[in-house]
This record gives sequence, C-alpha cells and structure tokens, in this order.
Amino acid sequence: MKKYKTCTKCKITKTLRKFSKDKNRKDKLSPWCKNCCKLSRKLLYIINKKSFTIKLQKYYHKNQRKILIQCKQYRKSHQNEIKNIGK
Repeated sequence: MKKYKTCTKCKITKTLRKFSKDKNRKDKLSPWCKNCCKLSRKLLYIINKKSFTIKLQKYYHKNQRKILIQCKQYRKSHQNEIKNIGK
C-alpha cells in the first residue's frame, strides 16, 4: 500500500495524512495537500472579501431566527466552557 503522495501544487512528497479526502478521485485523496488548500482558500477570500461579506450578510438576514436559536442552544449547553473563557 502506498504511504506517500506528491502534491500537484507544491510538488512536495508528503504522507497520506497531509491530504484531505476526496471521494471523487481514484485514490480517494485530494491532489493538493492540506497546506496548499488552506493557502488557496485564504487567497481566494482576500481577493473576493467584499462578495463573501455580502453573501454572509444576506444569509444572516434570511436565517436570523434560526441562527439566534442555535446560538442560544449552544450557550446553554456550553455554559461552563464559556465562563472559563471569560476568566
């Protein structure tokens, strides 16, 4: 069984743990390593920051009640953790 794979973006051979799963690929792994994927997403966000912000705002306004209920449930079930963070 193969234990290493070469990233097609940075051309560095890495262990299989450094690659995300991709069920549509033959080997079931992404062609880019996790670091390259992270950097490309970060760059994409920087380039399109304004459109991402607008999409998030539209989503929030459309689903405001749902989001507020989820936040309230989270705060209720994680009270101790939230108190410890505040200290």
